[in-house]
Amino acid sequence: MTVKEGVYVLEPSEGELVLEFEEGGPVFYRQWNGRVEFRTAIFPWRPLASNEVQQHLILDTPVADWLQRRLPEFGLEAAA
Repeated sequence: MTVKEGVYVLEPSEGELVLEFEEGGPVFYRQWNGRVEFRTAIFPWRPLASNEVQQHLILDTPVADWLQRRLPEFGLEAAA
């Protein structure tokens, strides 16, 4: 587990990421059928849109760190 800007970052298994915020519930990310999906504790899984992926990469979020280690798996290119 790592902590980045008040966010606890967990990788419970290969292809999964959990962000636990100091205030608020966890957010789950996973690699599923060649795409990136996420959900919260109360909402079901949904695919991350390409503009949402790009926003994470541009803002250098913990999700971006996780994605950048898996770029080929998701068919993504590094942000310029």
